Amino acid sequence: MRRTKEAGVFAYTDAEYHADPSEVPSLSSHIAQLITRFSPLHAWTAHPRLNPNFESEEKEEFDWGRAAHDLLLRGEDKIVIVPFDSYRKADAQAIRDQARADGKYPVLAHKVDRLYKMRDAAQAAIARCRHFAGLELAKASIEETIIWEDGQARCRARPDAWWQDIGMGFDYKTTENASPSSFSHRVPQLGYGFQMAFYLRGLRAVYGLEEPRYILMAQESEAPFSCAFYEAAPTLVDVCEEEVERAIRTWEYCLTKDRWPGYDTKVIHAVEAPNWQLSEHMERIEARQGHPYDPAVLFGEQESA
Repeated sequence: MRRTKEAGVFAYTDAEYHADPSEVPSLSSHIAQLITRFSPLHAWTAHPRLNPNFESEEKEEFDWGRAAHDLLLRGEDKIVIVPFDSYRKADAQAIRDQARADGKYPVLAHKVDRLYKMRDAAQAAIARCRHFAGLELAKASIEETIIWEDGQARCRARPDAWWQDIGMGFDYKTTENASPSSFSHRVPQLGYGFQMAFYLRGLRAVYGLEEPRYILMAQESEAPFSCAFYEAAPTLVDVCEEEVERAIRTWEYCLTKDRWPGYDTKVIHAVEAPNWQLSEHMERIEARQGHPYDPAVLFGEQESA
């Protein structure tokens, strides 16, 4: 694989992108999150260019999410139908493994209809959303790799879709629950806010835009395959931009020094009681009114004084 020395916009396959096509090891959103949420050592371990023993993880749920992703964004070319009900048989496993080796996504035959229903529901949701009025995925730049310099750090990202004329990016996620009451709370937990901030930083650097937008569409993988759209509010933007800055500067330092520390083992870390536990504790203390703890009172076997 040719490695690029330049910053800019490039067309790479999934395998090329995840193997890191930059001339020097580059920082992706995934690796950056490992730095801030775990440690530089975790980032080193998960980086294909740094860890000589790196092995990518393959799971059936990854195949499903990637197949749904590609069917919506690119069409049917990368989907391989496995004519079995499960992967228990050696023949099914062989088809699955060959598909993955070819950079394609295996899907068991009985799940194919559900996959297409998901695609149809996602397309209908995009058509109904007023923010996408007049936009078509077919006219967007799909999964182009952007590479940029940030100080001494080389960074890379791969937006699912990007409309340069209006400065809007789009990312597609499959989930069990896409409802605003649930998924909006999980966006920070799952690192999607961080990802949006990281991608926006790259889009500003590569395209010279002041205020690009990045929209996330979440879709449930079970009927009725409901979808919802999300964008980072100013509070989440502020928090995540600080996290991204911290991750990039840490990566820059660790790569320059070739030093990848894990957790701090020089100290013993104190574990504080969380607020909910303190509240329950105080309620129990107040209920006893200074009397010794008596299980008989707790179980209603005698009256409290």
